[in-house]
Amino acid sequence: MRFVGPLSVRPASESISASDWLTLITLCFAPLVVHIISGIPHPVYFQKALPSWHDKLGFYNPTTIIWRYYALTDRRIRCKNWNSFHMAASNVRFWTEKGWDGSEEMMERSQRLCVRVAEKARMTLMSRSCAETLVVMLQGVQSLVELSSGFGGGWVPSLATVFYPLAVLGLLRLPAANWISDEGYFAEHGTQIGESILEDAGGYELHKLCSTPWPFRATNKYPTYSSFSKRNWRGWLIQVIFLSLLSFSSALSIWAVSPWFLSDGMGTDVYLTTTTYVEACFYTFATTTMTLIVGFYSFQKKSSTVILPCVQSLWYKIYTVVLFLFAVVYIIIASLETRKSPCGKFTTLVDGGCPMGPGTGAWYFRSEVQLDSEFKRIPFNSSLASGAELTFDGVYFGRSNVTSTSVDLYPWDGWCQGSFRDVKAKLSLGPHRQWNRSSDWFENLTGAPGFNVTTTPIS
Repeated sequence: MRFVGPLSVRPASESISASDWLTLITLCFAPLVVHIISGIPHPVYFQKALPSWHDKLGFYNPTTIIWRYYALTDRRIRCKNWNSFHMAASNVRFWTEKGWDGSEEMMERSQRLCVRVAEKARMTLMSRSCAETLVVMLQGVQSLVELSSGFGGGWVPSLATVFYPLAVLGLLRLPAANWISDEGYFAEHGTQIGESILEDAGGYELHKLCSTPWPFRATNKYPTYSSFSKRNWRGWLIQVIFLSLLSFSSALSIWAVSPWFLSDGMGTDVYLTTTTYVEACFYTFATTTMTLIVGFYSFQKKSSTVILPCVQSLWYKIYTVVLFLFAVVYIIIASLETRKSPCGKFTTLVDGGCPMGPGTGAWYFRSEVQLDSEFKRIPFNSSLASGAELTFDGVYFGRSNVTSTSVDLYPWDGWCQGSFRDVKAKLSLGPHRQWNRSSDWFENLTGAPGFNVTTTPIS
């Protein structure tokens, strides 16, 4: 069963220093900034009237960025004659009189306005896009490892981990990484090269050069774009891979907000802080809508464009604003609950006991016992009377009935390490039993009088 604790605002006695706040803010926004900077393609303006701020808003939505990775991978896999120009035109967003355009047709029509391309039709090792991909990959792998350990109970949520799941989604860049490049340049309005091309074209407007046939084009340096159909097995393969990964992330997020989150079928109770639960709700909303939008447009005729077809739609702009506001609420809650643990790490987990139901409790990270419903710290080598709930330096779950108290031990190092799967021992304390606790509780656990101990080796 899952239990969500009330909002636990950090008390004044646990204030965070200014330097720690800077660290938290940096760790918090680093994945978001990298995701946006590396994921939004460079704009090329073929229209004199520039786009308004709300025309650019949709590009900051993670769904738009993930769509770009999907569409670019799909375009490259289906292309029969991929070259440097195709890569250059697939890595920009063209602004025309009809709005943003990233279609295959626009890619062909913009060829005359391309003034520079990369030497090779793939990412080069010493390039900005390669560095961005490396950073995205490292952040994504780190976040994936942290989140994976969390499903075993080792997840420590805080302000610093707000955008960890977003960093994991950034790994969807990897299938397209070899063809992401920013080395291509195009002539634009207001540039010397653009004006020169206008003169050579007999006074045509730049946007007309990209929306009409090319009777004035002398030669084609690059061959005409040729590709397999979207219905070809190559297109289906990319579609299945991306939609499967997005569906899995969405299902995982939905499971995280369900009452059966982390349930093992044995009555284990799970305590979630408000931050953890809001995190699950936020990413459930983000990944589910992302999966539905990408899935819907991947079956449409315009699915070959590297710019999400609905990026300028009113409903998509509203959806983007709602997503941003949800993220702001999430960040505020995480900021209020984040505290510094005894080992120096940041967490939103509360200190002390967390009731989870009749006869059940969880205690966190300090050597103390519960006597008469009150937490008290005890010295080593003290004697614990009948009915005491034992806790150690870690997270431990206890269940009580009339005759005995059983405790599952999850020995963690402070707030930072461990897994619910690393159960080292189960013990029961019957009535009128005592145990003389020593400083090294684990070494002396099996020989403690009054305890029925069964140990489970850690694999």
